[in-house]
Amino acid sequence: MRGTARRGRWRGLSAALALAATMSLGAPASAAPREAQERFEEGRALVKAGNPTDAIPKFLASIAADPTTAAVLNLADCYEKVGKLASAHARFRQAQELSREKDPARSDEARKRAELLEPRLSTVTLIPPANPEDARVWMDGVEVPASEWGKPSPYDAGVHELVMQDRRGKRRVVSVEVRASASRMTVPIEGVEPTAPPVSSPPLVAPVTTAGPPPAETSSTRTIGLVVGATGLVAVGVGAVTGLLALGASSDLKEACPSYPQCPGDRRSELVDLDDRARSLGTVSTVTFIAGAALIATGLVLVFTAPPSRQGQLRWRTTAGLAW
Repeated sequence: MRGTARRGRWRGLSAALALAATMSLGAPASAAPREAQERFEEGRALVKAGNPTDAIPKFLASIAADPTTAAVLNLADCYEKVGKLASAHARFRQAQELSREKDPARSDEARKRAELLEPRLSTVTLIPPANPEDARVWMDGVEVPASEWGKPSPYDAGVHELVMQDRRGKRRVVSVEVRASASRMTVPIEGVEPTAPPVSSPPLVAPVTTAGPPPAETSSTRTIGLVVGATGLVAVGVGAVTGLLALGASSDLKEACPSYPQCPGDRRSELVDLDDRARSLGTVSTVTFIAGAALIATGLVLVFTAPPSRQGQLRWRTTAGLAW
């Protein structure tokens, strides 16, 4: 009877640990899509209520969690409604690329919407200095590479902050006001003055009110990474516990019959059960350890590779020719 009771307790504990491991590994899989869908529905409700301005951060949050074509198209439509044509154009191009293979009809729709906007876009052309290797330039906190100087780049109507810096770190900050209705501006990169001490990293410039992401968009990737990493730690902990239990079962087997499987026949059923338990717990321990390590590695990658302002980069660089 004692042997039967012990076997029942071992089996119950093994099943509970296996269930905990399964739940911990599967929990994060649908978290991001679920959050994306909730934000998307909130954005759609605001659009139907005639409030596209408040819908924009909802769609941005949805895209940060799961970049679907539907969310990107709705975001582009909102930008167009509020007059942010450059941002709308960039998002229509993004939707075109996202749906190119899986939904050609929607991709073609996004392409046509982008092309309709192009004659209405306002552009800014940065005129290179005499020695372009001596300067660096940022527009609204996003560096503009030298390869884009001299080319017209679309920007939303409004005031933008331009920072020009020479090789010694001396910089000058100016405001560039972009007018609506297909205006064409040229801004020379010159007149760098010693208005700040030398710096070796990009200057800290607060973006003006443009189509940039809310803080939640940057933190979302890191938050997912932390959740995934924490789940990995739980899995490793489960693996450690089941490993100890496997060692305990193996020790019990050796103590009961050092010469197993050559053992007395009257105890064979109990000893076989001990052997099966040790093997099962060992398998659970190995699987959860491997899965936990993989989740921890994935979480670290998500945390340390999360861009500081991903949507800000997409907002300006896409209109200058980068592929989505």
